[in-house]
Amino acid sequence: MRFNRLNVEVVSDDETGLVWTDDLPLEAKRVALAPDGPGLIVLIHGGAGVPERVVWAECSDRVRSRLSDMLSRPQPDVLGAWLDHGSLRFRT
Repeated sequence: MRFNRLNVEVVSDDETGLVWTDDLPLEAKRVALAPDGPGLIVLIHGGAGVPERVVWAECSDRVRSRLSDMLSRPQPDVLGAWLDHGSLRFRT
């Protein structure tokens, strides 16, 4: 067990078995690269000169299908607003 300087436990990917993809632009041709099994979806806003910020996270039984759905159908509330804003990347 490891702790950071604030005495909070740090769990590495090796310990959890969790594997993340690289960040990719949230666009149809990149969504095709996402796994289509169960997993987590994280949407990130930021880039050159803009602080990185996680703006959305959710779990899905079919990650690629859910990402495609986000792009092809109107989404409610906060998620819809971020998708309309654009300039998002995803990590799964």
